[in-house]
Amino acid sequence: MNAPQIRIGIIQNTQELVFSATGPFTLVADGRKVYVGEQNQRFKVKIASATSGGLVYRVLARKLKEEQQVKELKEKFDSKYPVETRKVGKKIESRDGKLIHDNTEIWALVGKFSSKSEALKLCDEISGIQVVDDFISRGEGSIKILTPDGREAATANIAQIEPIDAVSGRVCVFNVPVGKGFHWEHSEDQLFRGKIEFRINNYGGIAAINELPLNEYLASVNSSEARPQAPLELLKAQTVVARGTALVTMGRHHFNEPFDLCNSDHCQVYKGSGVEKSKSIEAVNSTFGEVLTHKGEICDTRFAAICGGITENFENVWFEESKPYLTSIIDAADISEIEKFFPADTEERAKNFIDAESQSYCNTLREGLPAYLNYAKNCFRWQVSYKREELEQIIKEKTGKDIRRLLDILPLKRGNSGRIINLELKGDKRTIKIRSELAIRMALSKSCLLSSCFYVETKRDKNGIPVSFTLHGAGWGHGVGMCQIGAALMAEQGKKYREILHHYYRDSRIKKVY
Repeated sequence: MNAPQIRIGIIQNTQELVFSATGPFTLVADGRKVYVGEQNQRFKVKIASATSGGLVYRVLARKLKEEQQVKELKEKFDSKYPVETRKVGKKIESRDGKLIHDNTEIWALVGKFSSKSEALKLCDEISGIQVVDDFISRGEGSIKILTPDGREAATANIAQIEPIDAVSGRVCVFNVPVGKGFHWEHSEDQLFRGKIEFRINNYGGIAAINELPLNEYLASVNSSEARPQAPLELLKAQTVVARGTALVTMGRHHFNEPFDLCNSDHCQVYKGSGVEKSKSIEAVNSTFGEVLTHKGEICDTRFAAICGGITENFENVWFEESKPYLTSIIDAADISEIEKFFPADTEERAKNFIDAESQSYCNTLREGLPAYLNYAKNCFRWQVSYKREELEQIIKEKTGKDIRRLLDILPLKRGNSGRIINLELKGDKRTIKIRSELAIRMALSKSCLLSSCFYVETKRDKNGIPVSFTLHGAGWGHGVGMCQIGAALMAEQGKKYREILHHYYRDSRIKKVY
């Protein structure tokens, strides 16, 4: 059975972009071949005309298997908020038409808000899953392709660029955003296999979409999410979990966009073929079609950079039903040192766990850390300090709420890994509560905190007013599923990819699905 095709949104919303190709390419405009371009020449894509769709914000209240289950939600909310059901996901087929996986499900969406803050308020009130961007109408328009000398090569609703040599040909897209909103945010020029498609999206901007076989996509993801210098067994493990994540989430994370997944941490990091090495391709070929399953279903194999020593429960991050294979574990060969802090869900245990700097698999403070992991050296344990006034301004900018003088930062709920799930920011004007580890990380940083596993050291003046706050933290990312640095260091110790996978995803099995 062949691997399926996948469509990746590499640029989601821009006003203009530039591309070139490593060899001759064809330009297809609205299904008609109109132009043959030369190699290494820069072409521009601009908006010819565009109207955005009708953006509204809705609360994803529940994920259902059957539409009948939404009846009780309608009875509960219809008097005040509209409740709609939406079938999301897709039936994923091989290129020869055989069904590989059906990940479709029913979403119950509550409300229809013009303001995201209003939707977030309702989401908190009803303990919803998340707020989603939705559209009451579709964005429309056309784009134009300009040659290097400024001539118009084509104007179309949908334009596709495809190298004539499908094996060696690549398309380069310039200034692709990477890590938007995080501390490593930057842009890169990236090379891509397969087709590149340009069209107007629902926001009225240009979307650039890369369509290619799933296996070629995975050869980039395993070395975009990890490092191509990593041991082969780590790249194999990363490939298997990335394949499972793709098959489970295609068509869900971007249910109203013309692509399956995006190229960022929101879905999986994908930097095109430029990051591939021979090991990247070997890892895909040697695990061809393999995924993890639980009770016959493909596992939603989430992963994060550094758990800090304890992984987190799935439901504490995404507010959905728990998943037996995504439960909290101690990430160490010898669990006795960390076991006394487990679960790190109280203030005392969380503080002691963070201060201990225990010898877990992902401890990057150890001697002899491989050079390719040096970028993560200061992420196992970390600290950030703020003057009170500085943090007050960050909170105001990030949340849109003015608490005036910040008096206290109070964790209300922690997960097993010590990650804060609910947080209270007490001000002398107002007190606000923040729900979800990512929202907490965003609210307390100009970019994004490494994780929400931290405790707060507050320095106060003689009147008890805070002068500064220091956050002492552990780990990088949400902490659910495979700890990527832990897995890399397990592989460095000679562990095989199957052993790594079964360590992080308990009660799972490896199965070949294509």
